[in-house]
Formats: sequence, structure tokens, C-alpha cells
Amino acid sequence: MSKQWLSFKTLTISATVWLLLALAHVAQAQQNGNGNGTEVYLTFQYQGVVSNYVTAYYKDDQFYLPVSELFSLLEINHTVDQGNLTISGVYLGETQYQINFNNQIAEAGDTELQLQADDFLIKEIDYFLRPETFEQLFGLTFSTNFNSLTLDLDTPDKMPVVAAYEREQERKQLDREEPLFDRSYYPLQYDRNYQTLNGAFLDYNLSAIYSNNSQLFTFSNSLGAEVLAGDVQGNIFGAFSNEQSQFTTQGLRWRYVQRDNDYFSSIIAGQTNSEGISSRAITGVKISNKPIEPRRLFDRYPIEGNVPAQSEVELYLNNRLVDFQEADESGNYRFLVPLTYGSTDYSVQAYTPSGQTMQRSSRIQVPFDYLPPGEMDYSISAGRLENPILGSRERGYLGEASLSAGIADWLTATGSTEYLTDYHSSLPSFTSTLNARLFSKYLVSASANTENFYRFSSSVVYGSGASWNLSYDYNPGDSQLYNTGGSDHLGRVSLFTPFQIGELPLNIRWSSTYQTRGNTDLIRYRADLSSRLGRLNIRFGYQDQQSGDIRWQTTSSSRITNSYTYSLGRYNDVPALLRGMFIRGQLSYLPGLQELEEMEFQLSRDLFETGRLQLTYGRNFLGRFNSLSLNVTIDFNKVRSNTSARTTGSELTVNQSLRGSIGYDSYGDRLLLNNRQQVGQAGAAVRLFVDNNNDGEYQDSTDEAITDPAVRMNRAGGQTYINNGINYVSQLLPYYRYDLEINKGALSNPLLVPDVENFSIITDPNQYKTIEIPFYLSGVISGRVDRKREGELEGLSGVRLYLESNYDEGSKREAFSKEMRTFSDGSFYTYEVPPGKYHLFIDPNQLDFLQSEAEPDTMNIEVESLAEGDFIEGLSFIVTPQKDTTDLDKQEKVSANTTKTQQTTVEKSEQDSYYKIQLASFKTQQKAKQIALEASKNLGGSFTVVFNTNTNLYGIRSVPLTNRKQAVETIISYHNSQYKQAALVVLTNGDKKPSTVQGKFIQIGAFSTKERAELFANKSAKRLDQETAITYNKKSGLYKVYISKRFGSEQERKNILASIRNQYSFDDAFINKDQDIQIGAFSNPNSAQTFADQAQATLNRKIAVTYDSKTQLHEVYIDQLTSSLSSLRSQLAAIRKTSPPFDDAFINVFNDTLKSGGRPMEFTYQVEIEGVTEDSEHAFISSITDGNNDTNLSYPEKDRVRFKKVSSWTEAQQLQQKLSKISTTGHPIVILIEKSE
Repeated sequence: MSKQWLSFKTLTISATVWLLLALAHVAQAQQNGNGNGTEVYLTFQYQGVVSNYVTAYYKDDQFYLPVSELFSLLEINHTVDQGNLTISGVYLGETQYQINFNNQIAEAGDTELQLQADDFLIKEIDYFLRPETFEQLFGLTFSTNFNSLTLDLDTPDKMPVVAAYEREQERKQLDREEPLFDRSYYPLQYDRNYQTLNGAFLDYNLSAIYSNNSQLFTFSNSLGAEVLAGDVQGNIFGAFSNEQSQFTTQGLRWRYVQRDNDYFSSIIAGQTNSEGISSRAITGVKISNKPIEPRRLFDRYPIEGNVPAQSEVELYLNNRLVDFQEADESGNYRFLVPLTYGSTDYSVQAYTPSGQTMQRSSRIQVPFDYLPPGEMDYSISAGRLENPILGSRERGYLGEASLSAGIADWLTATGSTEYLTDYHSSLPSFTSTLNARLFSKYLVSASANTENFYRFSSSVVYGSGASWNLSYDYNPGDSQLYNTGGSDHLGRVSLFTPFQIGELPLNIRWSSTYQTRGNTDLIRYRADLSSRLGRLNIRFGYQDQQSGDIRWQTTSSSRITNSYTYSLGRYNDVPALLRGMFIRGQLSYLPGLQELEEMEFQLSRDLFETGRLQLTYGRNFLGRFNSLSLNVTIDFNKVRSNTSARTTGSELTVNQSLRGSIGYDSYGDRLLLNNRQQVGQAGAAVRLFVDNNNDGEYQDSTDEAITDPAVRMNRAGGQTYINNGINYVSQLLPYYRYDLEINKGALSNPLLVPDVENFSIITDPNQYKTIEIPFYLSGVISGRVDRKREGELEGLSGVRLYLESNYDEGSKREAFSKEMRTFSDGSFYTYEVPPGKYHLFIDPNQLDFLQSEAEPDTMNIEVESLAEGDFIEGLSFIVTPQKDTTDLDKQEKVSANTTKTQQTTVEKSEQDSYYKIQLASFKTQQKAKQIALEASKNLGGSFTVVFNTNTNLYGIRSVPLTNRKQAVETIISYHNSQYKQAALVVLTNGDKKPSTVQGKFIQIGAFSTKERAELFANKSAKRLDQETAITYNKKSGLYKVYISKRFGSEQERKNILASIRNQYSFDDAFINKDQDIQIGAFSNPNSAQTFADQAQATLNRKIAVTYDSKTQLHEVYIDQLTSSLSSLRSQLAAIRKTSPPFDDAFINVFNDTLKSGGRPMEFTYQVEIEGVTEDSEHAFISSITDGNNDTNLSYPEKDRVRFKKVSSWTEAQQLQQKLSKISTTGHPIVILIEKSE
């Protein structure tokens, strides 16, 4: 029996050994590079969100795709266990999966696959599967194209990376809600440049007219320049013939302008116009505070309604999606949207749970003379009249003042006064006007004047396009100062109605004027009917007027007109001569006389590329004569020409005119010709150049001009062209702010990078503003990544390297980062690197996967600004098996006696210790911060970057943990999540363990992007003189900013909180005069916006900022409507009690506060393992010390073994690795004992 059992045992052992050898052979074969496929880089793009290169392998006409890399790009949850050759996780938050390459089994939910040897490849940097396996497990259909080396993905599921992108876009869309109307600009690089004398524009219009009986020459010129820091411009008219000559000026004036001044914006001296109920031309002075750049946002307007519950509701403004939400349980929705000047069309689309679509639309009008609540505009004019008033022959003098104020969001009041020396003998005239917007769409205006002149007007535009306008003037007195027509009553009304009969669109427009003067009544009326049939437009019109009683019959003034217009398409089947031709015919008939009046037929079409030819024939039936005219307009590059000839009966008239503009550019010292008018406008002369001498200014002798058309004006109608190497932008408005962009794609040399890429300017009047943009040749970086094996170096392919900017503190340059991949031979290369300082390092996740470390850990690189470009070559990273990833072995070793004493203390007082998890430590702060933020996202915990002044290393640690069991469970979970080098830090002999303040921090802000959070945190650290920190919260998708401090007591935390609340607080919130809950007020708009951002995240309410011209403060308030004062008060009470949340934080130490937070750290090293129950296991554990008597064992608990005397971090790591290979024991943990923190 024993022999049979021995034979059976021998057979079993032999089979097991054979099987293990076979599996080892398979695994070894899988890891051989050359025998298992060719490395290929595929371009992977997915739904406009993912665009990257992935490393694949090609073997036996089949692609193998990287599992971990693709899951990382698609943000699919996964964990790599290299020791067990598995990848596992939860697919889309629902399906558990595991791919075990050791057992060759793949499972996802109810699906289980038996993997064959040719289904996968095991490589150093990833595990690779055939595309069919992805589809069978997850429904991910990957397709590859060998010719174009592309990888595509088709799946019915929404990938997490797409969902995250959509959420980010939604947040950005909400963040852009105000910038859509309150323009946000690039940083101001070139402000208004005030000069005594500069620039000059001259617009000219020269005409020569020849007829049978006379010749006439006319000119109309305009001149503009900057004089005494203001703009001078005016028009000069002249006419010369054989009989007479004429010369006059108009609009000749000097104007000085200031932007962003609520009390004064402009002063005009010269020919101008007064304001008020009746504008008059004067020569004098006018002062005003009206903004030069018109207001864009008027107010906010609530849009609300009811739809089926749980419907998705979208809001569109002017056909643009601006917001969306889900209706509540009662089906209610409510939006608070910006209301702009002019017409705003809004529509609401609701998608019900049953699949139906509901829509409602409307239009809101806000005239430009309406003011937002609290705003005030004034104007003061004085001077001599250009024309005598009615009843006078003298050009008397005028004084006028007007004041407008926004009373409410629906009401604006205006008061004005006017004094005329030729009319008034005592008091001036006074006028008051009220402009109201009723029921959101009805505009009403009422004016009353002390001269017995009254005016009322109203208008509305409906969402369907229908509209009506009416006005009424009443003048019961004899004064004609404002009633120049002398009418007692004057009424006007117009109506426009679009409708449709079947597929035929029709429009009806009707207008009428009623006027009484004494005993005379006069009524005029007109009606038009129009329609469009394809390219044919048809219009019928009738007009007439009657005096006295209205009679339903035509008069001699009646007229019927009808016209037809047709445009021929530019189709190939249309003869070339007729393509794009415009044909128009018109006929008028007088029903009162029962005669045809006239007929006209017109043909017009484009001539060449910039011209137009028009031929018109007409017949006047009453005069019994024909007319024929020919008009040719050609828009040359520098001038516009118009030639016309017309015959009427026996008369012939020929007219030739030339129009254009001449501008003087003082920067380039040249005259520039343009075919567009430029006086009263502005431009920019942008010089792009390679700054060879690095002085930031263009020097003709040393620098090289860039002549590429690389300047782009953002959201503006300016014209751009190049002259003598300078990019000119014309047709801009003076004193306005514009965004400019450097289009790097238009540069002929891709290595050139601009000093500033996006910036804004404020234009100077009547001139080309000088702008110089230096460029530098970007750097080229190249090197190798080699892996050291048994003393030999071999290139490591597919390795990711990150290049990140390390600019000096206070630099205004945008952060730059770039990802690189090593080629098959281990080399890497990149270009277009702007001059500056950088960190270069290998992806830490890949190093962890390889269980290796890089030497050096991080390279500090500086790309210099050289004329020929800086080439940094020969960079080398050596990747070796991991021995000491944190370099803690460089710390000072502790003697045996000291260690023994410390260990005894630890064992006796461990119950009074507290714990932290140390993930790793690095030489550079930037890399430590990046890994800490990744860990915060991956693990969902809170981590801090601490500086050890003994070793000059930056360590990444968790928040304090007071429970040892919790600490052990936490570190084991970290080990299972690719952070295998994490160690347990025991802190003793210092402050008491933070049991009362654990996890409590003072939050001061929350932002949707990391960049904004870092900027706010850095500024707050300086302002509050406190170290700040950042954490990323997965649930909210926000980066939270808080004070990075572990408090010794609860009172200390309260004291600091009280101090910070003096900076940013909700305690002083109150209900202001506009019935809004105001929570802050700042003199600086950036401070107000920063506070609004953090308040919005903290309070979870919409926050708005408005400027109060009286207090000169930017007020921050809750942006919502409330039905009652009691509701406001209850909300106010809740807001006053609101305090920032203190949990879920990730501490980020900034450059200016890091050194003060550093400290020397000394450690004692231990390794501990739990779950040791058998004597044999104890014996084996003792044996792996290799007879080292200096390593002591202790047994704090029955099943727990502690290696107490470990000399260095390297020895601790090696011991942990040995213990990890014992499958029957528990999980080994490295322990760092630190005196205090």
C-alpha cells in the first residue's frame, strides 16, 4: 500500500513539475520580444476625446492590443497584479471582471473564456490581447488598419472617458454662461497708448459728372488723427462747376476718451450733437460718462414652466444651447438666463420620458437706451447751433443736460433740460421720459415736456416673428420747439404678420399715419403682401392718403406696385453668362387715374471676382419717355471705382467716382492704401520676428522678420493683410478691446514659438497700433531609455516620458507639458519645445509595472533661446530592477543601541501612536505633487507632500490614522492597487494623536479645473500666510482648496477659522436694496470673481457679481428669484450658518511655503507580517534572516511576527519581497518608526 502510495505520489509530483515547467516555458516564450511579434504604434482616436498613440504587437497576421494602456485611455477601472499576472476591476461600474494570464482564464460577469496561448502576449510594459477577446468580454469592437496604422473602437456603451468629458463640457458651458455676454478676454498685453501726435487716416470720394449741358467735380473727404491724446476727425465737402463752387465742413471735432471710468468717459470739442428729446447740431463741447464700448449684458431673466415630471429640458438662446436640467417631481423647471441688449430669441425644448418632444419659444427686446438697475448715464452739451431754430434767423446758443438711471430691471427713467438763447427768456425746458419693459416683451415709452409736448410709443416682437409698433405725439399748445411739423396730433402704427397657407409662406406688412393740424385731418396708409417661391420673390403693395373724412374709395394719390425678383443659381446646367444673375422687374399703376405709371427691368451679375455689372431699362408711361442705365462697380485692391452712364430721353449723364482711404503707419513709416473707409476707426500693425539678440524688440540689423500671415483677430470683423512683412489689421473700432491670436499653423517654420500666443489689445484711434511679437526657435530634445540586465544595456521600447515646465516663480508664461514615447530601440525625440526650464521623467506607473527605478529619477533641462534653436541631445535614463524607490536608504542609519531603546519605547507605547501611509518619496516636488494627485484620484484618499531636510526628498503621506487595524487594512489595499512600495509610518514621542481633529480642515475654495485651484491656492497662501492644499473629489468632480495644517487642538482650528473668515465669510451676508442676498463686496473685480467661484462651490448656489457705481464695489450675491421676503430671510439664516466642509482633502505644498513645512526625519525600520500560525512557518521566517543575529524577532501578538532590527530601507524592501513569496503567510508590511511629526 505504501509502495502504491509512493508511486502515486511520485507520479503526481512528476506531473506537477512537468506542468509547471510547461507553464514557465509558455510564460518565457510570451516574454521573448522578437519571437512574439513586431512592435507597432497605432493612432487611436475615439469620439474626439481620445487621441493618442498606443503600442501594439503584430504577429501571424494578427494585432495584439495593450490591455492596461487602452483601459487607462478609456478610464476603465482596472488593477494590474504583476505577481499573479492578472488584470481585474469593475467594467463601467457594473460588471466584475478578471483576466488571469497565469491560469489563462478571462471572466466578465457571466462570460468566461478559456484563453489559448495565441490569444495573448505578455510583455515587459503591458499585457496584450487579440481584439476578438475585447469584444467577447466587454463588447468593445476594435478594428485596425495596417495600411494607415490606425485603431478604431465601436461600442454601444458610453466609455468613462467620454462621460467624464461630457461632464467637463457641461461645467465649462455653465462657466461660459457669463463670458458669452460679459466678454472675457485674453491677458491685456498692449493697453491704450496716449500720444501727442500720431497716425493719420484720409478717406476720399472723388466724382466727375458730365452731362449734355454741364460738367461738375465734387469731393467728399474725411480726415482723422490722434492729437493731444485724443482723436481729431471731420468731413470736408466741395463742389466745382463752370457756374459756381462750394466748400463746407461737417463733424469736425476733437474727442478725448477714458475707458472703464463710471464718472467720465469722453469729452468732445467741435461739431457735435446734443442729446435729449430732440437732437441738435452744435459747435461746442459735450461731456458724457456713457461707455465707449457698449454694454452687452442688461440683466438676468427667469424662464420657467411645467412639463411632464423627469423630462430633460434644454434652453437655447439665439439658437445656441446655454443650459439644461431635469424637471423635478412636479414637472417644474426654472432657468435664470442673461438678458442682452437688442433682441434675444429663446426656446425651451423638453424631452419627456415617453419620448415626446415639447417646445416653446419667445423673443425679448431690450433697447440700447435701457439701463441696468443702479446704472446712471449723463450727458452735458453747450455750444452754438449749426442751424437756426424754427422761427429764428440767427444761430443762437444752446445748453443741454440729460440724466438716465436704471430704476429696476424693467424701468429706466430719463430727465433732460435744454436752454436756447433764441427761445427761452427765463427757465429752460424740462423733459422727463420713462422707458418700461412690461411682461418681458412689451416695450413702452412715455415723454412729457414743459413746452406742452407729449409722446407715447410702444412695440413688441413675438416669437413667431409677428410685431407691431405704434407712437403718438400730442402738442396742445402753440410751441413748435419740439413739434417741428406743427401737428396737434400725430399717430403712427405698423403691423407685420407672417403666416402660411399650405406650403406657401406669406408676409403682410401694414402701416398708417394719422395727422391733424387745426381743422385738417390727414391719413396715410400702406399695405404690402410678399411671398417667396423657391428663388422667386413676389411683392404686391397698395398705398394712398386721404384728407378729411375717411372714404372707402381711391384717390389720385393711390398707387399699386408689384415687383418680381429672381436669382439664377450657379449650376452647371445654367449657361455661364447667366450664372448668378439677378433679375428684377417692377410695375406701378395709379388706380385713381386708371393709368400705368412706370415700368422697370433690371439685370445684374458679378463682373470678374471683385466687380458688379448692372443694366436697367425703364419706361415712364405718364411722361412717355424711356431710360437706360449702365453701372459698373469694380473693387480694386487699393481703390473702389464706380462708373455709370444714363440716358433719359435725349439727356445723357456720365458719372465716374473713385473711393478709398490712405493711412499712415508711423511704425513702418509708410502710406497704406485701402479700398475701405478708415477715418474714425483703428487698426494694428503686428510685427512678427525672430528675436536673434533676445532683447524682446525688433532690430532690423540683427532680427529676422516673419512674413507669414499668422495673426488672427478673435471674434472681430477686422481685415488682415501683409505689407512689407508686417501683419496689418484694419476696420477695428477705436478704444475697443480685442483678442489677438498667433496662428502657429500658418508659420512656415514649425520650430518657431511666439513669446506670447494669445493676448488682447486696446486700439488707438485713427492709426495702426504698433505691436511686436518676438519668436524663438523652439528646442529639440532627444535621448534614450535603456534597461540594465546582468550588466548589459538594452533599449526599452514603448516607455512614456513626461516633459513639464518648471518656470521661475512669477512667470506669466503658460504651463507647457508634453508626452513622449520611446521607439523600438529605446530612443526618444521631440521638438517644438519653447525656451525655458523643464522636468523630464519616466511615467511612474510604468516603472511600478516593471518593478524598476530610473536613474536619474528626474532630469532638470533648460532650453535656451538661441537663434538657431537649442538642441539637447544625448539624454539617458537607465532603468534597473527596483531596490529603493524612495531613496530612504540615504537617510542616516541608527546605531544598534539607539534602535533597541526606540523599539522598546514603541512596543510599550504603540497604543498611543498614530499612523500614516507613505506611498513613496521623490527628488523633485513637482513629481511628488503629480503622483500624489494621481493617488488621490485612484485611491480616493487624502495625501500630503512632506519635505525631509535630512535627505532632501519629498515624501507622499496619507492623513493621520489613529486605528492600527484601519491603517493595516488601508496599506494592504494600496499594495493591491499598484502602490506596492507603500510603507506604514508610526509616529511617536510627539504630539498627542489627533483623535479630536482627524480629517478636519478649513476649506477656502473649490474649482472645476486643477489650474484654477492651484492659482487660487497659491494666492491664498500668500494672502493668509498659511500653507494651502488641494484635493480632488471624485463625486463632485471639483478640486477643493483648504488650509494644510494639522491642528494641536480644536481651539486652534477655531482660532484660525475665525481669522480666515475675516478674509472670506458668509457671516455678514444681508438682503440688499435689490432684494438679493449679498454675501460680499470687493474693490478688485478678480477678488470678487474668485470669492464668487468658491462661494458657488461651497453653497451649491448660483453666484453673480455686479458693480455698484455709487460704492465703487463689485458686489457678490445669490443669483436667484425668491417669491417673498420671509423666504429670503430663511435662506439668509441658512447661508450665515454655512461653513466650508473640512473632509476629503489632498494637501499640496507650494513653492513659497514648502521650505517652512520641511523638517528633519529619522527612522527606525521594521517589517511585520500577520497570519503566522504554524511552528513551521515561524521556523521558515527565522531562517530567511540568513543567520543575521542583528535582526531580532518579536511577537507582539499570537499570529503577528515583527522583524525589529532592520538596518536600512533597502534591507526592509528585500525582506518584504522574500516574505511576499510565502503563499501560506499573511501580508508583509514595511514599518517606518518616526519620533514625531
